[in-house]
Amino acid sequence: MSVQDVLIFLFAITLPLERAAPATREVYPDHHSRVFSAHEVPVARIHSGDTIITKTWDSGGQDDKSVRHLQQPYVYPESGNPLMGPFYIEEAERGDSLEVHLDKVRLNRNWGYTSYRLSPDVLGSGAAETTYKNVYKMDAVRPQRADLIPWDIDLERKVVSPRLLQKSSFQFNLPARPTLGCIGVATPGDEVLTSGPAGSHGGNMDYNDVAEGATLLFPVYQSLTWGRTKL
Repeated sequence: MSVQDVLIFLFAITLPLERAAPATREVYPDHHSRVFSAHEVPVARIHSGDTIITKTWDSGGQDDKSVRHLQQPYVYPESGNPLMGPFYIEEAERGDSLEVHLDKVRLNRNWGYTSYRLSPDVLGSGAAETTYKNVYKMDAVRPQRADLIPWDIDLERKVVSPRLLQKSSFQFNLPARPTLGCIGVATPGDEVLTSGPAGSHGGNMDYNDVAEGATLLFPVYQSLTWGRTKL
């Protein structure tokens, strides 16, 4: 379970025989993508081996300064999990593989949040309705949501603690290990997928090992020229 979802959307990468020395670039988009698709306009064109430094928004569309970029509650066609990208890799060809190494994944804000729910199957018949209320506090994190719990993040100590509704001796800290909620490549053909599901393209994996130091491999489904498939 990650305290703050961070998301990124990549196109593809291949390793050419010769190329210029890898570069390090800072890219901070002021907008987001809602889908994994080859039809999205890239936020930057990069080369195989380049290092990208960027910042991501949380799953509700708030950035590192807590500025909200999505209307809450959501209004169609917006939805959760905004994707920061895509990045276009110049040398990519369909059938290649993408290797992404996460050099650093760090928390960029001093607060986050989690949602919670309980499956009725873990309790006896009727117990979920009588003993479990899926309510923390209305509007605590987002308008018209009562099932989101804010957490305070100590960026120096790298620990997190929940904001309890009232003073209590039951205070605790948990170690923070930030992960990427969504990461992936453009989907095959004309397929368009939201940031909700996961699949062979990556997507919304919510896997806690997609963290600093991880290396991910993805199939390359597209050969593109600025958002259009090469013929």
